[in-house]
Amino acid sequence: ARLHRKIGGLHWDAGDRERAGACFASGLERLGADGDPIERAHLFQEMGRLAFRAGDNTGAIAWAERALAEAASEETSVTDPGRHREATAMRAQAYNTLGVALARTGRLEEAVDQIEQSVGLAEAGDLLQATCRGYTNLGVLYSSLNPQRSIETCLRGLETAKKVGDLGFQSRLYANLAVAYCAR
Repeated sequence: ARLHRKIGGLHWDAGDRERAGACFASGLERLGADGDPIERAHLFQEMGRLAFRAGDNTGAIAWAERALAEAASEETSVTDPGRHREATAMRAQAYNTLGVALARTGRLEEAVDQIEQSVGLAEAGDLLQATCRGYTNLGVLYSSLNPQRSIETCLRGLETAKKVGDLGFQSRLYANLAVAYCAR
């Protein structure tokens, strides 16, 4: 199941959403009902991200909520630090996906709450890519709600993106920063 998720991620990165979705679905099928809950949560999260990118916000919300519920069922029994980090990374991504899908449905306050949870988890777990994703999305949401907070968020995100060397997040954060300055 993990291998199918990873291969699906490579198809996703190559722009082949259909093959990515097929790999994620295959991973879920191979995992079965009794398989690893954290891996199932990862696959649910990936299905949610895929639904979001396809414009299916209702589906994205449902998949992200399933991912979080699956992880919650396993959370108290995770003692291995590596497995705990993996679960935290999945939860951070799922909260982010949930937040952006909620934002698209006009539920901005709920969206901000979810993405703030994502950033909190990502920062606590030293998950820099997930932190960048969260700051990027928060910057967009804050620009219409609180432009000054958007500016501060984008600057924090830029600091993290520069530390990681992620030029994609840096460019998005610079664009968000420009929008926030215009809104202010």
